[in-house]
Amino acid sequence: MTIYTFLGPEGTFTEAALLQVDGAAEAVRIPSPNVAIALEKVRTGEADAAMVPIENSVEGGVSATLDAIATGEPLGIIGEKLVPIRFVL
Repeated sequence: MTIYTFLGPEGTFTEAALLQVDGAAEAVRIPSPNVAIALEKVRTGEADAAMVPIENSVEGGVSATLDAIATGEPLGIIGEKLVPIRFVL
């Protein structure tokens, strides 16, 4: 069975993006408290892949993600999912 990790907790926009991946709804999904931990789970083999934000509507580019990808053992980006976000205040 495929194991995914994502920037959690459950119910976040990142999990919504993960659920757009074929088979993710049936896979094991592990929330991670931050991007570095999510990517480390992939690097150590605890997870097969991670869904983390590269950019968002508030920050633009997510520097924590870009920094975590650039350091440590190399990782590859295998896809992109867009989640339309609409805030109503």
